[in-house]
Amino acid sequence: MASKETASAGIALGALDELRELAALERRLGAVPVVAAGGLWGAAQALVLAALSRRARVPWIALTSTEPEAEALCEDLAAFGAEALAFPARETQGKQRLDGSDLDAVRARLEVAKRLAGPAERRPKLLVASLLALLQPLPKPDELRASTLTLAVGDQLSPEQLLKRLVDAGYERQPLVEKPGEISLRGDIFDLFPFANDLPVRIELFDDAIESLRTFDPAEQRSVDKLERVALCLARDVGGVEDSSGVSPVLLLPHGAVFVEIEPLRLEDRGHGLSIQSASHQRELGLLRQALDSRRRVQLQSLPAKDINFDTRSVQALSGGIRQAPELLRATTADGTRVVVLCRTEAEQHRFISVLDEAGGVEGVDTRVGHVSRCFRFPARKTVVVSHHELVGLVGARRVAP
Repeated sequence: MASKETASAGIALGALDELRELAALERRLGAVPVVAAGGLWGAAQALVLAALSRRARVPWIALTSTEPEAEALCEDLAAFGAEALAFPARETQGKQRLDGSDLDAVRARLEVAKRLAGPAERRPKLLVASLLALLQPLPKPDELRASTLTLAVGDQLSPEQLLKRLVDAGYERQPLVEKPGEISLRGDIFDLFPFANDLPVRIELFDDAIESLRTFDPAEQRSVDKLERVALCLARDVGGVEDSSGVSPVLLLPHGAVFVEIEPLRLEDRGHGLSIQSASHQRELGLLRQALDSRRRVQLQSLPAKDINFDTRSVQALSGGIRQAPELLRATTADGTRVVVLCRTEAEQHRFISVLDEAGGVEGVDTRVGHVSRCFRFPARKTVVVSHHELVGLVGARRVAP
């Protein structure tokens, strides 16, 4: 019978740490600067990266050719229990401003900048970025430090001086604070929404003393959390590749980090496309290439590679429709292969288990609530990861750059 799991994180695939290909990859990485690993179909690339980051106590920087691929990789890593920090490009599909940047992306980039420039224990252990994201500048570390504002209940604060400081830094004064980069002073209430914050902060004053500090919902203007002390990063977006006074992100990356190039051929094509946009893009690509050449690298690809091959495969053969799913799964598990079926919701999971039960059940099938970008078959581990949508033939096209 099919078993049921409701946890969406940490899809376990048996003793992956004992896989000889993984051990060979690690040994080779200790001996040569660049290791190419192939035969990694779809989310199997995230599976291997999750295992590497868990075993090795060094920072890892995964590089993809496009933003959609970076987003998919983060989701896949989370499914395999690896916590990755996303470093998006300024321009995404979110809330765009007149300069083309995205407020949520800018906030995420500033958060990464703070962590890269901060103490070692706060620096990311696994960072995922597109090629464009690593070309676009960040505030300089000394500017980040100078932009930090620490507030505590009982502290003295001149609202007029703070107002001038923020206006000079590019913040806009508004009647109500509703989005990052806005400030408001109404009597004894000072609201500010730093670019790096998820929520704005409300400072209530009594004379020139801070009486209370709270985060608040910008839509409802209602308090969320009461604070005794808060450190705010007042830094703002420093612009794009061609119009910035910031610093290249690659100069902030840890020297001991290992770069992971996802689908290097696609990265090469994307780099060529970016290089012809401007001399600034060429300069930043040159800096990135220097950073790559000076650090250890792992190249993960679906095609066979010259060093290590994992031999994972597509699950397209299982896309026979919901009526054929029980028989296809029964044939797959006949040799002891374990199949993990990922369902997007508990309701979908429940319906699929009912389909299997009505067909007499299928031994060796686990159902879980979760999602990965593209599923795969792993013959060496006698494991298949397949989504419910793939089984019923509702697989969408792979996301590509806009």
